[in-house]
Amino acid sequence: MKLFAICAGVALAVDCNDGNNGGCSHSCKSGVCECPTCWVLTDDDMTCQPEAGRASISCSSAGMSISVEPCVVDPASSITLVDNTCAAVTDDDGNYKLATALDECGTEYVVNADQDNVVFSNKLIAGAGLRDGIIVSRPLAMAFECEFSTYYEDVQLNYTADAGLVDVSFDFGDEQPDAAFFSYGLEFYTDDSYDTVFDVENDVVVVGNTIYAAIENLVPVDGLVFTIESCTITDDSIGAEFALIDGQCPNSIVSGAVDNLSDAEQVRFSFMSFLFPGSGEESVLNFSCEVVVCDSSAADTVCSTDPGCTARKRRSASAEEAYTFTASKKVTFRK
Repeated sequence: MKLFAICAGVALAVDCNDGNNGGCSHSCKSGVCECPTCWVLTDDDMTCQPEAGRASISCSSAGMSISVEPCVVDPASSITLVDNTCAAVTDDDGNYKLATALDECGTEYVVNADQDNVVFSNKLIAGAGLRDGIIVSRPLAMAFECEFSTYYEDVQLNYTADAGLVDVSFDFGDEQPDAAFFSYGLEFYTDDSYDTVFDVENDVVVVGNTIYAAIENLVPVDGLVFTIESCTITDDSIGAEFALIDGQCPNSIVSGAVDNLSDAEQVRFSFMSFLFPGSGEESVLNFSCEVVVCDSSAADTVCSTDPGCTARKRRSASAEEAYTFTASKKVTFRK
């Protein structure tokens, strides 16, 4: 491909007859790349992208979506995602919108352990434009991505909150301003059937009783599983702290047990309720659990390797392709 630059401030000159459209993403005329209406050239003078405000992307644990003004894609014969059964709808503003869960409509993901993120991707695919029975524009593929953070030092997610469903939105072509995040929560149950939720707002736990708890994925994504890395119980009124689970291993002092090492939807654990010396007759204890999420197809992750709890060994599996979240909840204990 023949390319050469000319004076600063002048568009890059290209060879429109090189058999590759001069490298232009859209039209190549008189040695320069041109864009259709509602599109502009990017800094490389070869690639067109929608004008600012013409197309936007939204990311959340509920899924990802792209919205475009009609002038960006008209007169397309069809507008779909990679899975062509996922077609565009027209929203209240008259824009075309395509939405998908993170594991549907041909969406793919890549875990970048070295960058602490996982990136989900799909494409808006517009069929060739037709007018009066003739093709007037080529098919179009607009790739878009959503980045999810892979590590959080201090995120407190309450099970009843919808924090994980909040959109991170930005213009197509711009960098995503903030990483999106998945939704995990901590729940308590009345017994080992895990059928009836314990009312932590109104009921109290008597010391010595068995507590049944679970970390739950509020919006599971096909291909991702998680494990409980740690759980800490604190009495903030006296500054006391107890490690219930550490390095995936439950504390035997309180008969701690973890039912399943990892799962896509729910990891269960149990322990004997207790109070700290110096705690009141009735004390509110805070539970904070760290969750590590893994690609289920990756080998030797913390989600697939036995942590060796009987020997109190720290897991040796690589943390690659894993990322961390935190969930918390408060429960009232009574002597």
